Amino acid sequence: MKFETRLFCSLLLSLFLGFFANAKTIDIYPNEADVSLLENSEIFIDEGAKQSFDALLLHPEYFSDFTHSYINNDYTTNEALWVRFSLKNSSDKLIERVLHIDNPILDSITLYASDGNTQSAGLLSLPIFEGILDFYFPVVLQPNSSQTYHLRVLSNSCSTNFHLHLSTKDIVWQKSLTQQLIQGAALAALATLIIYNLILFLFTLERVYLFYVLATFFITYNHLSYTGMNLHLLGLFYTAEELPNIIKTDAYLGIYYIGFALIFTLLFVREFMSIKEFAKIDLMLKGQIAVAVLLMVLSCDAFYLLDMLIYAGLFATAFIFCVALFLFIKKRQNSLYFLIGWGVNALGQFFFLLYNMGIYLSDGKYWYFYEISITFEALLFSIVLAKKLNHTKALAVALSTKQVLIRELHHRVKNNLQFIVSLYRLKLKKHLTPEGRILLKEAEQNILSIGKIHEILYAQQNLSHLEASPYIHDLVGEIQKSFAAQNITVSVKGEVPIRIEQALYCGIIINELVTNAMKYAFEGKEGGHIAISLAQDAGKIVLSLCDDGRGFDYDACEHSFGLSLIRRLVEEELKGAMSVKTDKGSCFTLRWS
Repeated sequence: MKFETRLFCSLLLSLFLGFFANAKTIDIYPNEADVSLLENSEIFIDEGAKQSFDALLLHPEYFSDFTHSYINNDYTTNEALWVRFSLKNSSDKLIERVLHIDNPILDSITLYASDGNTQSAGLLSLPIFEGILDFYFPVVLQPNSSQTYHLRVLSNSCSTNFHLHLSTKDIVWQKSLTQQLIQGAALAALATLIIYNLILFLFTLERVYLFYVLATFFITYNHLSYTGMNLHLLGLFYTAEELPNIIKTDAYLGIYYIGFALIFTLLFVREFMSIKEFAKIDLMLKGQIAVAVLLMVLSCDAFYLLDMLIYAGLFATAFIFCVALFLFIKKRQNSLYFLIGWGVNALGQFFFLLYNMGIYLSDGKYWYFYEISITFEALLFSIVLAKKLNHTKALAVALSTKQVLIRELHHRVKNNLQFIVSLYRLKLKKHLTPEGRILLKEAEQNILSIGKIHEILYAQQNLSHLEASPYIHDLVGEIQKSFAAQNITVSVKGEVPIRIEQALYCGIIINELVTNAMKYAFEGKEGGHIAISLAQDAGKIVLSLCDDGRGFDYDACEHSFGLSLIRRLVEEELKGAMSVKTDKGSCFTLRWS
């Protein structure tokens, strides 16, 4: 039998069975502009999406009555939903309407009419975009006639939920325009908050702003994709011929939009509320991030894990709400704002889930609670982040003021120490023997070594540590001025930062050792060399001071004032140890943590 003959016979069979199948009949009148069809239809759930239209014509008993105006088949994979209904025009006028399916992201929709006409739509068969987000099919009812329709809907990328109306195109335009204006306002607000917080991140470089921007971006774009609003955006970059393939790819990427939104939301919460301070909560939060990453990595065409990721996201929402409540009880900073913002977000997600499951409102009417909740949450968190920025600025100003005051304090201390040295020099000058003047000079040098620390701190930004090398260079230079006639060189090595209190003791020790070396190590020699080095070894700071002089008897001098002072400073103040070698010159090695 030729193909045309088989097609003709199939068409006759379809017409016959279509007219006499036990489908409910809905009377349509010319003055009716919007008629709900689902509550007067019959449905059949085709598990595995195996049944063809011709096969279903042979089995009208597969269908059962449906009594609601809204249908939801939840998140399924390869499960087709069939809707059967009959339309009757009892008037003498031609009636032209559109069959309106109000879900813009259903993968595949096919309408079979009993007159043999077949129309296709959906993300996988995207028609030319004319500004209406939802899918619709033109329907023509001849005067005094009836016709049976079979609508097949299959969607793996979202839950299979929709209303089914027979409306004028003007009604569909009006519904779509209202929907787009409300959603557009919410999405515009979110986009503004994203840009605002991105600017804050660029100025502060704090990760909390970056995580917030990325989380809000993926939430916003996922909702753009979910509502079909991204058609307006993608239409700016792609032609009408390119758009269907782009939309197919975009629908498949939905799991990644949701996954990244979840990951960056968890990271934002972790940073914003300092969750790292609570080890167990932080571990649970990291585990949820790992689960989201794993689900995205494992997802593929044959194993699309969108439903599992949705459940993971719902668990994360409940978990974060519990964490917000815990932090509020602990009276952590910003916990009240966090609890309110996330509470509204959780409530919006809960109602959105009920809506997608067909539980919230029996007629499935959408009240834009999700858009309201995420916009409110984003706005509240942006206010809190702005407050955090103001607090950070105040802290920065206070810190800067404190540093200026501390530097000024160091400057005054250094001047006061010099004043004390000058005062006692004038007071004691006439009453000291030559030996006493030498001892006074050494005492002055110790005091000036302390003043040198304050001078360096006054000039630098870091007020807790200082670089040892410049400090030791300046200190040794002052000592050498008192021994200018001697041909003694001093070398200093080691760019090691040391704490201020350690630098104070090091200065006194170096002053004592270098002065003694200058006075006694090179007697009878024309010159010499002193090597000072500061290094780090196995977590300890090592200061060594060696000369190539004549050496000395350490045991005989062990209880002298100078060595006793040095030993006490090393052991009691620096909590370290000292070793001495005197066989070839003298070498002092000090170690402390």
